[in-house]
Amino acid sequence: MSKEIMKAKIAVVLLALFTVVWITDCVNTKLVTPENSKIPYANIENIDVENYYVKGKNQQKFYKIPKRVVAVGDNVVETLMELGIQDNIVLAVAGNKWNFQFREENQRKFQTVPQGDYKNLNKETIVSLNPDLIIGQQMTFSKEYLGSTKYWNDRGVNTIVTLNANAPNLHVHPETIENEMKCISDYGKIFGKEDEAAEINKEIIATIEKVKRNAIHYPKPKVMIIEFMRYFVSYDNTKLVGNMAERLGGYVEESPPVITSEELLKIDPDVLFVVCSHSVFDHCYNRIYDDPAFNSLKCVKNHRIYGIPMKFTYSTLCRTNDGLKMLAKGMYPGIQGLDDEI
Repeated sequence: MSKEIMKAKIAVVLLALFTVVWITDCVNTKLVTPENSKIPYANIENIDVENYYVKGKNQQKFYKIPKRVVAVGDNVVETLMELGIQDNIVLAVAGNKWNFQFREENQRKFQTVPQGDYKNLNKETIVSLNPDLIIGQQMTFSKEYLGSTKYWNDRGVNTIVTLNANAPNLHVHPETIENEMKCISDYGKIFGKEDEAAEINKEIIATIEKVKRNAIHYPKPKVMIIEFMRYFVSYDNTKLVGNMAERLGGYVEESPPVITSEELLKIDPDVLFVVCSHSVFDHCYNRIYDDPAFNSLKCVKNHRIYGIPMKFTYSTLCRTNDGLKMLAKGMYPGIQGLDDEI
């Protein structure tokens, strides 16, 4: 047999072996072939927002875990800290001041990420960071800040907007605890932190069930939640905090988003919560006690007016559980089993 024939046979055998190995390798690594790399690992149903208004649904597809994340809002940022993805953040915008700041562990994580403030939250600043994902509340996508989700999606940047972040004086979309839990689950899917997200949601459900069990002998309270702006804003049962109170067994009457003193007197709640978003916490509810016009209210006579921080009522995410506990302690004085620190 000539050397040329021998070399040809060896080449054929080597080619056959290479083909087998190549096919086997393709089968074993099919998730990273060019064809399949176009398949998203997470497909998140979110919302399209322009100038603080929800315009419809917005499917967000993820092909790789985001590594350059802009996070806006205290509870958004803290939830990402809770999930342990601080290393993926290129900018975190959060006030984190006054009462009920980040939990201690999350505070330490927060100190490791680049921080900004709302004064510098604009398109130019964010474009310079080359983000691959922006997570924020609905107000993040307004004329004052980042415009619209479409603006960013058209430029290849994913957007995830919290679902219960309608303006306080708008009752256009029902807000629910389930929406908060969906947002948390969505974060888990996006960053490969499903177990951690599930644990946060598990605690929310456990608190609701515990309150219902331990409050079974209490009368059903009529609950009202308001905030002082230039007028009274009412958080009724279409708003997140109203839904939270109802899930704990309270009755929250549907009301206009903006109410008068006369309407507050007419509803005459057993328990009144006043949403507070500034540093002098008790000033939020003392305003009711100090006004003789409200002396006839049951909640004034029985000293059942409580302050509740904005972060426990609006787009609550990982602080939903704290909001539920604070509501329960006001709705059911002396209730047992909720002594955990908030």
